[in-house]
Amino acid sequence: PEEDKSKTGIKEITIDSDTFPREVFAGRNFQGELTIRNQAGYEAKDLEVSLLGIDRRFIELETEKQTLTFLEGSSLYRQEGEIHVFNFAGKVNELLSSQSEKKNSYSILVKYSSKVEFSPTVCADSGLYLVGKNCNYKDIGSGTNSQRPESFGGQGAPLLISSLEVIPYTGTNSEIELRMTMNDRGSGSLKSLKLGRTTLGAIPLNCEFRGIAAEKSDYIQFKEKLSLDKLKLICLGRLEPTRAYPTPLLVELFYDYQMTVSK
Repeated sequence: PEEDKSKTGIKEITIDSDTFPREVFAGRNFQGELTIRNQAGYEAKDLEVSLLGIDRRFIELETEKQTLTFLEGSSLYRQEGEIHVFNFAGKVNELLSSQSEKKNSYSILVKYSSKVEFSPTVCADSGLYLVGKNCNYKDIGSGTNSQRPESFGGQGAPLLISSLEVIPYTGTNSEIELRMTMNDRGSGSLKSLKLGRTTLGAIPLNCEFRGIAAEKSDYIQFKEKLSLDKLKLICLGRLEPTRAYPTPLLVELFYDYQMTVSK
Protein backbone atom coordinates (compact mmCIF):
# COMPACT_ATOMS: atom_id res chain seq x y z
CA PRO A 1 0.00 0.00 0.00
CA GLU A 2 1.06 3.59 -0.65
CA GLU A 3 2.57 5.39 2.35
CA ASP A 4 0.87 8.52 3.68
CA LYS A 5 3.58 11.18 4.04
CA SER A 6 1.26 14.13 4.61
CA LYS A 7 2.26 14.47 8.28
CA THR A 8 6.01 14.40 7.67
CA GLY A 9 8.48 17.15 6.83
CA ILE A 10 7.80 20.89 6.57
CA LYS A 11 4.55 21.61 4.70
CA GLU A 12 2.40 24.73 4.64
CA ILE A 13 -0.04 26.91 2.70
CA THR A 14 1.26 28.32 -0.58
CA ILE A 15 0.14 31.48 -2.39
CA ASP A 16 0.16 31.87 -6.18
CA SER A 17 -0.55 35.42 -7.40
CA ASP A 18 0.96 35.27 -10.89
CA THR A 19 -2.27 36.47 -12.54
CA PHE A 20 -2.45 39.69 -10.52
CA PRO A 21 -1.83 42.78 -12.70
CA ARG A 22 1.33 44.78 -12.08
CA GLU A 23 0.11 47.71 -14.17
CA VAL A 24 -3.38 49.23 -14.33
CA PHE A 25 -4.97 51.54 -16.90
CA ALA A 26 -7.54 54.28 -16.38
CA GLY A 27 -11.13 53.32 -17.07
CA ARG A 28 -10.39 49.59 -17.14
CA ASN A 29 -11.48 46.80 -14.86
CA PHE A 30 -9.16 45.48 -12.18
CA GLN A 31 -9.18 41.71 -11.75
CA GLY A 32 -6.78 39.21 -10.25
CA GLU A 33 -6.82 35.70 -8.83
CA LEU A 34 -5.07 34.36 -5.75
CA THR A 35 -4.65 30.60 -5.63
CA ILE A 36 -4.26 29.26 -2.10
CA ARG A 37 -3.17 25.63 -1.67
CA ASN A 38 -3.02 23.89 1.70
CA GLN A 39 -0.11 21.47 1.42
CA ALA A 40 0.09 20.93 5.19
CA GLY A 41 -1.17 17.67 6.65
CA TYR A 42 -3.93 19.41 8.64
CA GLU A 43 -7.03 21.46 7.92
CA ALA A 44 -6.64 25.24 7.87
CA LYS A 45 -9.53 27.19 9.42
CA ASP A 46 -10.82 30.76 9.37
CA LEU A 47 -8.67 31.92 6.47
CA GLU A 48 -8.47 35.66 5.79
CA VAL A 49 -6.90 36.92 2.56
CA SER A 50 -6.33 40.70 2.34
CA LEU A 51 -4.81 43.09 -0.18
CA LEU A 52 -2.72 45.75 1.54
CA GLY A 53 -1.27 48.91 0.04
CA ILE A 54 -3.72 49.30 -2.85
CA ASP A 55 -3.98 52.99 -3.82
CA ARG A 56 -7.71 53.51 -3.26
CA ARG A 57 -7.68 56.88 -5.02
CA PHE A 58 -7.17 55.06 -8.31
CA ILE A 59 -8.46 51.52 -7.69
CA GLU A 60 -11.89 50.80 -6.24
CA LEU A 61 -12.08 47.18 -5.13
CA GLU A 62 -15.34 45.41 -4.42
CA THR A 63 -13.63 44.05 -1.30
CA GLU A 64 -10.09 44.14 0.07
CA LYS A 65 -10.58 41.12 2.34
CA GLN A 66 -12.06 37.68 1.67
CA THR A 67 -12.58 34.76 4.04
CA LEU A 68 -12.89 30.99 3.90
CA THR A 69 -14.14 28.77 6.73
CA PHE A 70 -11.77 25.85 6.11
CA LEU A 71 -9.38 24.40 3.58
CA GLU A 72 -8.55 20.69 3.71
CA GLY A 73 -4.91 19.69 3.99
CA SER A 74 -2.97 17.02 2.16
CA SER A 75 -3.65 13.34 2.73
CA LEU A 76 -2.99 9.95 1.19
CA TYR A 77 -5.83 10.56 -1.28
CA ARG A 78 -5.11 14.26 -1.93
CA GLN A 79 -1.37 14.60 -1.68
CA GLU A 80 -1.22 18.17 -3.00
CA GLY A 81 -3.89 19.48 -0.63
CA GLU A 82 -7.08 21.40 -1.35
CA ILE A 83 -7.02 24.51 -3.55
CA HIS A 84 -9.20 27.62 -3.36
CA VAL A 85 -9.14 30.57 -5.75
CA PHE A 86 -9.92 34.05 -4.41
CA ASN A 87 -11.08 36.54 -7.06
CA PHE A 88 -10.47 40.23 -6.43
CA ALA A 89 -12.23 42.63 -8.79
CA GLY A 90 -12.71 46.37 -9.03
CA LYS A 91 -12.43 49.42 -11.23
CA VAL A 92 -9.56 51.77 -12.12
CA ASN A 93 -10.42 55.45 -11.83
CA GLU A 94 -9.10 58.20 -14.06
CA LEU A 95 -5.42 58.89 -13.43
CA LEU A 96 -3.73 62.27 -13.35
CA SER A 97 -3.69 64.05 -16.69
CA SER A 98 0.00 63.33 -17.07
CA GLN A 99 -0.48 59.59 -16.50
CA SER A 100 -1.87 56.95 -18.82
CA GLU A 101 -0.84 54.03 -16.64
CA LYS A 102 0.22 53.46 -13.04
CA LYS A 103 2.35 50.79 -11.46
CA ASN A 104 0.90 49.52 -8.22
CA SER A 105 2.78 47.95 -5.30
CA TYR A 106 0.81 45.97 -2.75
CA SER A 107 1.03 43.03 -0.36
CA ILE A 108 -1.06 39.91 0.07
CA LEU A 109 -1.71 38.98 3.71
CA VAL A 110 -2.98 35.49 4.55
CA LYS A 111 -4.07 34.58 8.09
CA TYR A 112 -5.33 31.18 9.23
CA SER A 113 -5.57 28.76 12.14
CA SER A 114 -4.38 25.16 12.15
CA LYS A 115 -2.75 22.51 14.29
CA VAL A 116 0.09 20.01 14.37
CA GLU A 117 0.33 16.61 16.07
CA PHE A 118 3.50 15.03 17.45
CA SER A 119 3.09 11.28 17.90
CA PRO A 120 6.33 9.28 18.13
CA THR A 121 6.76 6.05 20.07
CA VAL A 122 8.45 6.60 23.43
CA CYS A 123 10.09 4.16 25.81
CA ALA A 124 8.29 4.51 29.15
CA ASP A 125 10.75 3.58 31.90
CA SER A 126 9.80 3.39 35.59
CA GLY A 127 13.44 3.33 36.64
CA LEU A 128 13.50 -0.38 37.44
CA TYR A 129 15.10 -1.00 34.06
CA LEU A 130 17.17 1.14 31.74
CA VAL A 131 16.12 1.85 28.21
CA GLY A 132 18.40 1.26 25.30
CA LYS A 133 17.77 1.95 21.64
CA ASN A 134 14.31 0.75 20.53
CA CYS A 135 13.49 -0.23 24.12
CA ASN A 136 16.11 -2.96 24.44
CA TYR A 137 16.15 -3.56 28.17
CA LYS A 138 19.39 -3.29 30.18
CA ASP A 139 20.13 -4.02 33.81
CA ILE A 140 20.01 -1.08 36.19
CA GLY A 141 23.76 -1.17 36.85
CA SER A 142 24.80 -1.09 33.20
CA GLY A 143 24.92 2.67 32.57
CA THR A 144 22.96 5.91 32.54
CA ASN A 145 19.17 5.90 32.46
CA SER A 146 18.83 9.14 30.46
CA GLN A 147 18.29 8.95 26.73
CA ARG A 148 19.92 11.39 24.35
CA PRO A 149 17.57 13.92 22.72
CA GLU A 150 16.12 12.59 19.49
CA SER A 151 15.70 14.90 16.48
CA PHE A 152 12.65 15.09 14.22
CA GLY A 153 12.31 16.60 10.74
CA GLY A 154 8.72 17.84 10.90
CA GLN A 155 5.13 16.69 11.29
CA GLY A 156 3.62 18.10 8.07
CA ALA A 157 3.20 21.75 9.14
CA PRO A 158 5.28 24.96 9.33
CA LEU A 159 5.41 24.48 13.11
CA LEU A 160 7.23 21.39 14.32
CA ILE A 161 8.57 19.69 17.40
CA SER A 162 12.20 19.27 16.43
CA SER A 163 13.64 17.38 19.41
CA LEU A 164 12.49 15.18 22.28
CA GLU A 165 14.40 14.24 25.41
CA VAL A 166 13.01 11.54 27.71
CA ILE A 167 14.10 11.64 31.37
CA PRO A 168 12.86 8.90 33.74
CA TYR A 169 12.94 9.46 37.52
CA THR A 170 13.46 6.38 39.68
CA GLY A 171 11.57 5.50 42.83
CA THR A 172 8.39 3.83 43.98
CA ASN A 173 6.22 6.60 42.52
CA SER A 174 8.21 6.99 39.33
CA GLU A 175 7.75 9.91 36.96
CA ILE A 176 8.79 10.49 33.40
CA GLU A 177 9.72 13.92 32.05
CA LEU A 178 9.51 14.78 28.36
CA ARG A 179 11.34 17.88 27.12
CA MET A 180 10.46 19.11 23.64
CA THR A 181 11.88 21.87 21.46
CA MET A 182 9.69 23.65 18.88
CA ASN A 183 10.60 25.50 15.68
CA ASP A 184 8.84 27.59 13.05
CA ARG A 185 10.30 26.78 9.64
CA GLY A 186 7.49 28.13 7.49
CA SER A 187 7.35 31.17 5.22
CA GLY A 188 5.34 33.25 7.68
CA SER A 189 5.21 33.77 11.43
CA LEU A 190 3.36 32.41 14.44
CA LYS A 191 0.78 34.69 16.05
CA SER A 192 -0.32 32.37 18.85
CA LEU A 193 0.30 28.88 20.19
CA LYS A 194 -2.07 26.81 22.32
CA LEU A 195 -1.58 23.44 23.95
CA GLY A 196 -4.11 20.70 23.11
CA ARG A 197 -4.25 17.02 24.12
CA THR A 198 -1.18 15.47 25.78
CA THR A 199 -0.99 11.76 26.64
CA LEU A 200 1.59 9.01 26.90
CA GLY A 201 -0.37 5.89 26.03
CA ALA A 202 -3.10 5.79 28.68
CA ILE A 203 -1.15 8.09 31.00
CA PRO A 204 -2.33 11.73 31.20
CA LEU A 205 0.50 14.26 31.01
CA ASN A 206 0.83 17.58 32.79
CA CYS A 207 2.45 19.89 30.23
CA GLU A 208 3.43 23.55 30.11
CA PHE A 209 5.39 26.01 27.99
CA ARG A 210 8.55 27.36 29.55
CA GLY A 211 10.92 30.03 28.32
CA ILE A 212 10.68 33.20 26.27
CA ALA A 213 7.14 34.58 25.69
CA ALA A 214 5.59 31.86 27.90
CA GLU A 215 3.33 34.09 29.98
CA LYS A 216 0.79 31.26 30.39
CA SER A 217 1.48 27.57 30.81
CA ASP A 218 -0.77 26.51 27.91
CA TYR A 219 -1.05 29.58 25.65
CA ILE A 220 1.35 32.03 24.03
CA GLN A 221 0.54 35.12 21.99
CA PHE A 222 3.41 36.37 19.86
CA LYS A 223 3.49 40.15 19.51
CA GLU A 224 6.49 39.99 17.19
CA LYS A 225 8.43 37.35 15.27
CA LEU A 226 10.46 35.54 17.92
CA SER A 227 12.74 32.57 17.70
CA LEU A 228 11.33 29.48 19.39
CA ASP A 229 14.79 28.15 20.21
CA LYS A 230 14.47 29.18 23.88
CA LEU A 231 10.91 27.95 24.24
CA LYS A 232 10.42 24.45 25.66
CA LEU A 233 7.41 22.23 26.18
CA ILE A 234 7.84 20.24 29.39
CA CYS A 235 5.54 17.29 30.19
CA LEU A 236 5.40 15.16 33.33
CA GLY A 237 3.61 11.84 33.87
CA ARG A 238 3.48 9.24 36.63
CA LEU A 239 4.49 5.68 35.72
CA GLU A 240 3.60 2.33 37.20
CA PRO A 241 6.60 0.39 38.59
CA THR A 242 7.08 -2.05 35.75
CA ARG A 243 9.47 -2.92 32.97
CA ALA A 244 10.26 -0.38 30.29
CA TYR A 245 7.83 -0.59 27.41
CA PRO A 246 7.17 1.26 24.13
CA THR A 247 4.06 3.45 24.07
CA PRO A 248 2.73 6.24 21.81
CA LEU A 249 3.13 9.87 22.81
CA LEU A 250 0.55 12.42 21.62
CA VAL A 251 1.09 16.17 21.78
CA GLU A 252 -1.40 18.42 20.00
CA LEU A 253 -0.58 22.08 19.30
CA PHE A 254 -3.02 24.66 17.90
CA TYR A 255 -1.64 27.81 16.29
CA ASP A 256 -2.54 30.97 14.43
CA TYR A 257 -0.29 31.85 11.50
CA GLN A 258 0.14 34.62 8.97
CA MET A 259 2.05 35.00 5.69
CA THR A 260 2.79 38.08 3.56
CA VAL A 261 3.69 38.20 -0.12
CA SER A 262 4.78 41.53 -1.63
CA LYS A 263 4.07 42.33 -5.28
